Amino acid sequence: MKSKLLCLALALGLAITGCKSAPLTPEAGAQKFTLQLREAVSANVTDQARKEQMLALVDQMEAVQSDFNRDVTAFVGSFRQLNTSYDTPRSDFDALFKTYDTQRIQARNRFLDVHFQLTALATADEWKRIGKVEKKIYQELLKPRQAPEVAS
Repeated sequence: MKSKLLCLALALGLAITGCKSAPLTPEAGAQKFTLQLREAVSANVTDQARKEQMLALVDQMEAVQSDFNRDVTAFVGSFRQLNTSYDTPRSDFDALFKTYDTQRIQARNRFLDVHFQLTALATADEWKRIGKVEKKIYQELLKPRQAPEVAS
């Protein structure tokens, strides 16, 4: 019941705040991804125990994505801060990028670990249908985003 209420709340939130022409924020994208993947698991997995395990893994995927979104936001802020000073040495930029690269690789590995746990719980037939939904989600997320217009 809690899962159904969460899905309904996410759906309503996206419906109320979403606009097809406006690009999704990273947080909204992660929530939309989670909602769609949860729906695919719920619709295609009949075994209740496996379904619950898989839904918990989908939630973990969202948490990894949310953590990574925060890392990216912090990276951009730090980069902008470093870039404001003419005298910032290259070593400061190198250290910032090294930290970001480490965080990015760790997030990728955590996400892949959870993804493969999810696929291991699904039957081949279940994953065939769930994977199609996941593929559509990635295609949507990878569409080029229009840059926001900057006021002059």
